[in-house]
Amino acid sequence: MLFRQAGDRYGERSALAQLGECHARLGNYDLARGHARQAIGAASEAGDPTNAAFAWNALGSVHSRLGQHRQAITCHQQALALARQRETRLVRRWLASLLARLGDACQAAGDLPAARQAWQQALQISNDLGLPDNRRIRARLEQASPPSRPG
Repeated sequence: MLFRQAGDRYGERSALAQLGECHARLGNYDLARGHARQAIGAASEAGDPTNAAFAWNALGSVHSRLGQHRQAITCHQQALALARQRETRLVRRWLASLLARLGDACQAAGDLPAARQAWQQALQISNDLGLPDNRRIRARLEQASPPSRPG
C-alpha cells in the first residue's frame, strides 16, 4: 500500500477502512473483514476515532450482508459512538447514514422499535442539515409504522 510505503499512517488507516467498505459492497466479505479489522486495530492504537468508525461501519455492512444482524447492530453502534466524538457538519451527515444502517439492521433482526428510533434520529439529522435524501428514511419509517386505527 502506498500510504504504508510513504509512512503516512493516517492515510493507511483511512485506506484500510475504505477498502473494507468497498469490498463489503462488492461481496468480498473475507477481504472486507480483514481490511476493516486491520483499520480498527490501527485506528484504535493511534486514537483515530474517525477511521475506527468508518471501519466499524464497514464491518457492520459485512455482517448485514451475511444475515448476521445482531453483529451488524453491535458494529454500527460502535461506529456511531466513535463518530459522535467529532461534531462537524460532514460527520453529522454521515451520522444520518449510520443511523439509517443501524435501523435497517435492527429491522432485519426483528427489533422494529429500535429500527424506528434509529430512523427517526437519522431523519431529524437529515432535516436539521437540509439533506435531500431524507425521503428514503421517511419511507422506511412509514413502512415500519403501525397502521393507524380508525377514529
